[in-house]
Amino acid sequence: MKFEIADIVVSTAGRDMGCSYFVWGHEGNKILLVNGRSRKINNPKRKNEKHLVFKQKSIHVLDKIKNNEKINDSFLRKVLSAQENC
Repeated sequence: MKFEIADIVVSTAGRDMGCSYFVWGHEGNKILLVNGRSRKINNPKRKNEKHLVFKQKSIHVLDKIKNNEKINDSFLRKVLSAQENC
């Protein structure tokens, strides 16, 4: 599955299994993930696409990206707080 920026995904493998993340970008065959807590915007986690499952699309983050508004780690934490998160 192709993941897009601002998708909320859940890790299915590794020490972070069950954790929710935002897709922040792509780097080769890896997906860059952030959650505002353990993985901040300036240090995203690189994870293989096959170890992720799509959960939902984040309208709030997508709107901010489209409107060229600043996104910070605290905003990401607030949006993910409704989700089960590590």
